[in-house]
Amino acid sequence: DVGKTVVSALLVRGLLRRDIPVRYLKPAQTGDDSDTETVKKLSRLPADRMIDPVLWLPLPASVDQAAEDAGVSVQLSSIHSGVVGHLQDDPESLWILECAGGLRVPYNAHEDQADLLETLKHPIVLVARSGLGTLNHTLLTIEAMEARGLSLAALFLVGDAHPANVKTLRRRLSHTPIYELPRFENLNTESLDDWLNTSEIERLFP
Repeated sequence: DVGKTVVSALLVRGLLRRDIPVRYLKPAQTGDDSDTETVKKLSRLPADRMIDPVLWLPLPASVDQAAEDAGVSVQLSSIHSGVVGHLQDDPESLWILECAGGLRVPYNAHEDQADLLETLKHPIVLVARSGLGTLNHTLLTIEAMEARGLSLAALFLVGDAHPANVKTLRRRLSHTPIYELPRFENLNTESLDDWLNTSEIERLFP
């Protein structure tokens, strides 16, 4: 519940507002709550621009644990092939891919989500909580990304305003756009539009 799905919807909505062709894909989904449907509802992205997850498992847990519960084996190669196949079907669109949890969420005993991102080499928008503990978690994640040659496009801090954390992160990440996103009291398309109207997020877009 850090806010990745809301940020994904926000990015999709921002691209739609600029008439930029956009599609959304969550490579791996665990649990019955469909993040794809949530993004569709919040962003108002047409249904034909949404792609079903490459992998869906019923237990709301990490991919490896959900796979064990379902009695199946998950391999990076199959997820990668599925994702790349979709991207190649529509190379003209800008794709928003939402990961399943954090950078190092395991797929199996040896492979994890960072391995997928390393094979794709796409710029990453990192989503973190705004409050206590975020400095360590965020900086460690970025360090792990840099070790794999992954590019950080932007950082979103979600939750109550925490100016001290923002100040520290801006000092450490002076070349990275950092956005503060509240927990919307009314989470709907209009609240996303209101936020977009007062932000500079669209400088991320081509």
